[in-house]
Amino acid sequence: MCEFMKDVSAGALTGVIGTVVGHPLDVIKLRLQGEPGVYRSILGCGYAIFREANVRGLFRGLIPPMVNLTLLNSLAFGLYGNFKKLMSDRMSNYVASSKLQYFVMGCGVGFVTSLVSTPSEFLKVKMQHSSGKIYNGSLDALIKISKQHGMSALYTGYTINTIREMMFSTTYFGVYELSKASLMSQLGNIFNAQCAILLSGGISGMLGWAVSYPLDVIKNLKQSQSLEKSQVSNKVSALALSRERLSKFGVAGFYYGIQISLVRAFIVSSVRFSVYESAVHMWNAFEQNLLNSVKI
Repeated sequence: MCEFMKDVSAGALTGVIGTVVGHPLDVIKLRLQGEPGVYRSILGCGYAIFREANVRGLFRGLIPPMVNLTLLNSLAFGLYGNFKKLMSDRMSNYVASSKLQYFVMGCGVGFVTSLVSTPSEFLKVKMQHSSGKIYNGSLDALIKISKQHGMSALYTGYTINTIREMMFSTTYFGVYELSKASLMSQLGNIFNAQCAILLSGGISGMLGWAVSYPLDVIKNLKQSQSLEKSQVSNKVSALALSRERLSKFGVAGFYYGIQISLVRAFIVSSVRFSVYESAVHMWNAFEQNLLNSVKI
C-alpha cells in the first residue's frame, strides 16, 4: 500500500473515533459560548442539555462533523505523513530550525481543510441551535438551507474559519512534533513511545485550541446568524461581531467555554495521534509480514 493511502486510512480512523469521543463536549462548549453566564459549570450545562433531550441532545449534529472530520483528518494526516517522509528522505539529522517546517506545513493544511470544514461547521452550528424545531436532521438541514439560500450559504463564515483552521493546524502539528521529540530525547527513561504520543497529542490539542479559541467564538456567532435577508444580523461582519462581543462581555467574552474545550482537546487529540500512529504502525507491520511470507 502506498504511503499516502496508509496515512489517509489512518487519518479517517482518527476522524471517526475522535469525533464520537469529543462531540458531547463540543455540544456543551457551543452552548456555553452562545449563552454566557447562564450555566454555573460545565456539568450543569451538560445536565441541562441531557434534561432537554436525553443522550440524543449531547450528540445532536454529530453527522456533519463525523463526515467532515473523516474527510478532514484523512486529508490532514495524509499531507502530514507525506511531509514527514519527505523531510526524513532529505534530512538525516533534524535540528530545531528544520522542525519549524512542521508549523509551516500545519498552516498549509489548515488552509486546505477549511474548504471541507466550513460547510460542516456551519451545519453543526445550525443543528445545535435549532434544538430539533427547524431541522429533522443534518441531511434535512443541508437540503433546506441549500434550497432556500443557495449552496453559497454553506460557506458562511468561510474567511474567519480559514484563519481559525490555519492558526489551529500550525500549532497542532508543530507543537506535537517538537514535544514528542523532546519527551523522547530528554525524558526517554520516563516516557515510552506511546506515553510520549499521548501526552504530546494532548498538549498540542490544548495549545491549538488556546490560540484559536477566540476565532472559534466569532466563527460560531457568524454561522449562527439568521440567513434571512430581512434580518439585519445577516449583514453583521465578523469584525463587527468581535467588537460587539468585546463591548458586551469584555475580553472574557472570547473565552467562555474554553475550559471544556481544553479538556476535550486534550482527550480527543491524545486519542487521534495515538490512533494515527498505531494505525500506521499496524499497516507497516502488515506489509512487512506480507513481504516475508512472499519471500518464503
